[in-house]
Amino acid sequence: MKRKPIFVLSAVVVAAAVIIPPVFIKPTVQQHFSAWQEQVNQTPGYSLSIEPEEDGWFRSHYTAKLSYDISLIDPELAELTDSEDGLVTVPLQITTAYGPLFFAGPFGIGAAQATVQVDGENLPDFIQWDKDTPFYQLEIVRGFGGGFIHKDQLAAFEASRSGDNETLIFDGYKGHGTYSSGVLEHDASIDRIELKGDSPVLIENYTVNSIFHAPLEDLFNGSSYSYSMDAEIERIKLADLVSIQDIQASAHNTLDDSKELNDTTMTMTTDVMELTDFGKVEDIKLTMALNHISTEFLRRYNDAVMNGLMTNDSTMQQSQLVEFLKNNLALFLEAKPEFNVTEFTAHYDGNAFAFGAHSHIEAGETPDVKALVLGPEAWLPLIKADASLTIDQPLLEAMVSPFIATQLEPMLSQGHITQEEFDSMLSDAQQQMIGGLIAEGLLEERDDAYVSNFLMDKGEMTLNGQSMNL
Repeated sequence: MKRKPIFVLSAVVVAAAVIIPPVFIKPTVQQHFSAWQEQVNQTPGYSLSIEPEEDGWFRSHYTAKLSYDISLIDPELAELTDSEDGLVTVPLQITTAYGPLFFAGPFGIGAAQATVQVDGENLPDFIQWDKDTPFYQLEIVRGFGGGFIHKDQLAAFEASRSGDNETLIFDGYKGHGTYSSGVLEHDASIDRIELKGDSPVLIENYTVNSIFHAPLEDLFNGSSYSYSMDAEIERIKLADLVSIQDIQASAHNTLDDSKELNDTTMTMTTDVMELTDFGKVEDIKLTMALNHISTEFLRRYNDAVMNGLMTNDSTMQQSQLVEFLKNNLALFLEAKPEFNVTEFTAHYDGNAFAFGAHSHIEAGETPDVKALVLGPEAWLPLIKADASLTIDQPLLEAMVSPFIATQLEPMLSQGHITQEEFDSMLSDAQQQMIGGLIAEGLLEERDDAYVSNFLMDKGEMTLNGQSMNL
């Protein structure tokens, strides 16, 4: 009989553990919604309204409308919308569940879950998908420790307008990730995007992994932060013109210890790129770096954009940009920003191509801002740069050959010359063109390759040791 009070007490404790937490969890979730709504509404062109439909102890449901003024991209695009003010509006359904939530992924027990859903009822009729599933859905589960896990998906669909000769096929998107201790990670994949028609396009097996080292508020307010993004695409095909295999691309941004400077590196590699009338280019690698960019300058620029710096009026946009640079250009220049093409290499039929370039801003007096905006000449005294190019002789000949062949092709097709004469004229023209580049000092012949070296310092430029002007 003594066990009965223990069982009753245990049942009360368990019931309390289930019933009481929503009292504390629900206000936190609602605060997140309010912060999200405020952030969206502060972004130019966007507006978000959220209305409660059901407000329960363990569960709530909201309807929301997310709108964007598409005329900010191009005023003519506004004519494609049903709205007189050019707004594109997406209805959202938001459902929340307040914990404890059992079996909540890696958390074990979750604090709250939110599902954001786009039913797709307002989408144009020419977009077809399985209407038994939402067009887009995002699920977020928050842990009691403050982090969250998320997953989202966009439905597979086809889109083609009546009388249009093109059809877009999208095989669907899936993503998932986590946020914990100031680190957001997201993995995403798309199996296939295909455009059928007169100019077909095919993209297959796209995956991307992104890691952002920043508090959530920094991700949305334009602050600078460290991140890495790594993507792969198995194949891209553009009609019968270009086919690219095994593409890998990455972007990495780091902040210095003081968090005053950004360094960004971008790399793209591909195993094979096949071009019609040219052949296969293999082992392509391009690495670029943008270093020593002031985080304070980026923050001020983002604030200016948020406050309407960019407009559809090109004249006003230019004047606003000039005004912004007058107040902030010195901050940008003092950091001595760099732009480098660290590596650009490729191979064609056993022959190699290599290019590299380095440039940075030299410290000095801040130049006339309006002159910098209107033309490149004002930048020259500020920049110190060098660049080098090396290309194997057969590769350069192969590159100029298609251009020359298009000039001679009409003579061959109209029967004015024979194939033998065409080949001879093509060979002679190749040598004349390359010889002209050498004679003008644009190229130098070295061993079995052509090379070119460029230097610029204090507005003075030399190419292969010879002074030059723009």
